[in-house]
Amino acid sequence: AHVDSYGLTVLRLDPEHPEGLQVQLDSEWVDVPFIEDSFVLNVGACLSRWTNGLWKAAVHRVLLRPGRRLSLVSGAVRPNHDTLIEAIGPAASNGTSFPPIIM
Repeated sequence: AHVDSYGLTVLRLDPEHPEGLQVQLDSEWVDVPFIEDSFVLNVGACLSRWTNGLWKAAVHRVLLRPGRRLSLVSGAVRPNHDTLIEAIGPAASNGTSFPPIIM
């Protein structure tokens, strides 16, 4: 299980093999439901910091049953390696929950 470090990951599950992707909610693992013609948007640690925790980074994992595979197409939005990551805009107006970091 892990949290993506990126800003946002966009996933498209394969309709023929959509099972296996899970998120952790209140210490419980929950299957991400397959919805026809949709995308899964996964908030990463950078986006969570930029929004001062308003958008939560999802702890997730891939749990495959024997003989199955997870088929997906993904893309990620991430900052340059020397970017200062801190709460921005209205999210920073009442103080910040995270200290600034350099990616």
